[in-house]
Amino acid sequence: MERGVKTANVKSRSRKHNWVLAGWNALHRATLDVGAEISYEPWEIPELRNRPIADAGCYMALVQPLTQLLVQDLEAPSMRAEPARILIWRKLRMLGRRSHPDLWRLLAEDCQVSDPVQEYHQMQHASQTSVATTVPMSPVLAARHGYKLLWQTDRSDLDQVQRLLWGLALIGWSAHHWEQVATCELCFRFTRPGSRFCYEHTQSQTQDSERSAAYRRYRLGRKVHQLAEQRGKLEFLRGNSMLREARRRLALSDVIFEWEYEADAVADEFENLHDMLNLSPRVLGKLEPGALDLDFETLTEILREILDPYHWDPMLWGLTILQAEFWFSLEEESAPGKRGRGVTAQEQIRRAKALAQQGLRKSQIARELGISASTISQWVARGLY
Repeated sequence: MERGVKTANVKSRSRKHNWVLAGWNALHRATLDVGAEISYEPWEIPELRNRPIADAGCYMALVQPLTQLLVQDLEAPSMRAEPARILIWRKLRMLGRRSHPDLWRLLAEDCQVSDPVQEYHQMQHASQTSVATTVPMSPVLAARHGYKLLWQTDRSDLDQVQRLLWGLALIGWSAHHWEQVATCELCFRFTRPGSRFCYEHTQSQTQDSERSAAYRRYRLGRKVHQLAEQRGKLEFLRGNSMLREARRRLALSDVIFEWEYEADAVADEFENLHDMLNLSPRVLGKLEPGALDLDFETLTEILREILDPYHWDPMLWGLTILQAEFWFSLEEESAPGKRGRGVTAQEQIRRAKALAQQGLRKSQIARELGISASTISQWVARGLY
C-alpha cells in the first residue's frame, strides 16, 4: 500500500502542465470577469442554456493580440464566449506547433516538469535583452508581465507567436499559483501557494532555530480558532465561502489588467479604511506613527506586509482589518501573560462581576473564586472590574 502511495506521489509531481492553455483559459475568464461578459436572464434566451455571452467589441479590445489570429470576425455585437475561446486556442495551437515546435513542447507538451518563469528568465539573459529581469518574478508580476508581453510588438528578440506563447505561459503559471492559494485553516489570512496554513501558522520551510517559535504560533492559532468557533464567530473571521471564492477569482483579473480605479471609488475606500483602523486599536498599534497620513497605495502596501502578504485585491481592506482586530483580541485572551489576560482570567472576572451584583464583598468574592483579594484589587485598578 505504501509503495502505491509513493508511486502516485511521484506521478503527481511529474505531471506535465500545458502552461499556454492554462494561461489562455485564465485570460479568457478574466476578460469576461472584468466587463466583457453580458448578463442576461436564462428565461430571456432559453436556447443559450445559460451559457456565457460576451460583448464582442469589449472582448476583442482586451485580447486583441489573440483575436487577430482568426481569419474570420467574431459575432457582433455579442458572441458566445466558449466557441470564441475554442477557436482562438485551436489557431494558437496550430501556429505554435508549426512555427516554434521546440518552444511549444517546452511550454505545452513537454513531459518534464518545467517552470516557465525560470525558463523565461534564462531566455532573457541568454539573449541579453534590455528587458531582462534581475530577480525572479512573483505570481502577481508574472501575470502582469505576461499580459504586457502579448502587446509588445517592438520586441526584436521575439516574434508574434513567441510573444503569445511566453505571455500566456506566464499568465498560466500565475493562475496555477493563485488556484493553490486558499484561506488559512486557522485564521483570516490567505496561504502561500499549495499550503494549508498562512505564513504566521505554517511549520514548513522553517529553519531549526525558528521551529520552536513556529510551533508556538501554530498552537496559539489553534487555541484562537477554537475560541472563535465556540463563540460562533468563525464565519466572520474566515469570511463567507462563496464571497471568498468570488474574491479569489476576481483578484486574478484585477492583477492581469491592472485596472485604474475611479478617483471617487479610491476616496471612498480610503475613508472606509481610516474608519476601520480607528475602530481597530490593535491593528493600528502595529503601524508606524503617522501611518494614517500616508497615501492610499502606500498604506495598503504596509497593511499587506503586516496583515496578509497574499491579499492581492487592492481594495476591500476594511473587512480584513476588522477580522485582524478580532483575531488579535482573541490572541490576547488565549495567551495569558504574553498578549493579555487569558480565557480563565476572563471567566473569573465575569463571575466576580456577577457575585458583586449579588451583594458579596471583595473578600467573599475572593474566597468564592479561590483567589486573593489583591487580585480583585488589581482588576479594579486596571478598570477591568
